Amino acid sequence: MTGDPGSYAMRTIVERKPRIIREVILSNSMTGAVKERLEALDAEMRDGVIASPIGAAVFPADAFEKDELAAWEREIARWQGRSWLDIPWYFAEAFFYFRVLLASGYYRSLRGAGTSPPVDPFRVLKEKELLGPGGGLELGKTILHGLGAMDSDKEKAAFLLNTSLWGNRVDLSNYDVSLHERERLLGSDPERLLVDHTPAAVEALICGTAVDMILDNAGPELVSDLLLADFILGRDRAARVVLHVKRSPFFVSDATVEDVQTTLKAFRAHPAPALNAAGERLLRQMRTGGLSAADHFFWNGPLHFSSLPRDILRRFEAADLLIFKGDANYRRLLEDRKWNTGMAMEEAACRLPSPFLVLRTMKSEIVVDIPEAKAAELSRADPDWLINGRRGIVRCCRT
Repeated sequence: MTGDPGSYAMRTIVERKPRIIREVILSNSMTGAVKERLEALDAEMRDGVIASPIGAAVFPADAFEKDELAAWEREIARWQGRSWLDIPWYFAEAFFYFRVLLASGYYRSLRGAGTSPPVDPFRVLKEKELLGPGGGLELGKTILHGLGAMDSDKEKAAFLLNTSLWGNRVDLSNYDVSLHERERLLGSDPERLLVDHTPAAVEALICGTAVDMILDNAGPELVSDLLLADFILGRDRAARVVLHVKRSPFFVSDATVEDVQTTLKAFRAHPAPALNAAGERLLRQMRTGGLSAADHFFWNGPLHFSSLPRDILRRFEAADLLIFKGDANYRRLLEDRKWNTGMAMEEAACRLPSPFLVLRTMKSEIVVDIPEAKAAELSRADPDWLINGRRGIVRCCRT
């Protein structure tokens, strides 16, 4: 719960979310009514209670699918009237971004045919992470340079899994982790892997013909994910890769269809030959159907993966391998519960129709597959080991 004393969940509500509101206002030079609504949300989080915006006269109900709106109505009703420090952490975060988009006018701009595309309130921040010094494009050049020195597919697959895992360190909803860990994006750091199923993951990639990737962040992480997809599609066995992305901006830097398109175009426009060629290949795969970006309202919603809708599950049934990226997806697999650390993921995670791989940089107090004695040892050596982004998990699971 968000009010657990001393928890990272409490710090998220008390410190991190107000900072995100300030960043959105400043990066978009927001003034007038939009700024006032965002500042009112900030005040509500400190002193107010959960209230439903649905049904208000200005609420843009026609911007949502029926099932999407119903999910929000049910979950908001469960926690309505409670303090922001008396609700489940994942719901608090999802509801926060729902409210930020409402306050910024994002959903209103979705209504009506022929309107201009809605403006992502986090776009300016994400563009810096892609195009700026030390950003995604520079990382892409470094990754491709490293690949050029490798001969075997297994070596390349292991390298790309590593970059996809540690690329998750750059997360704009978590400024402290992003700031301190971005220099370590490409370090193999085997001692930092608390669960390491890399050999099994490599075999799954080499043998797979249909891979679904449930993405996390845009910027450097998306660059590393797209280069992993390029490798998968470059093998004769591969038939398709589906990138599952957010329908609306979420968790500041979470990837959307627009982010995928922007990143691929930036690849193609880049003067570095290897990055330009990768962009051409991936855009060609997009045109022919080998690569696709599939959004869905569920990824932006308040529910855990135990409530995955039937249309997503049907897609998953056709996959040889599902790859779940990042901390929030890990939390949703485990219903954001504080399991005994020694619990096996097969016991704790929701059931899925295909084998899956988790690539997770640790940024929350939820974890399984760690023996209790090892967890105690880590807590003594590094009290913030669960949340500081310095450790990771590569976990294959065949539920």
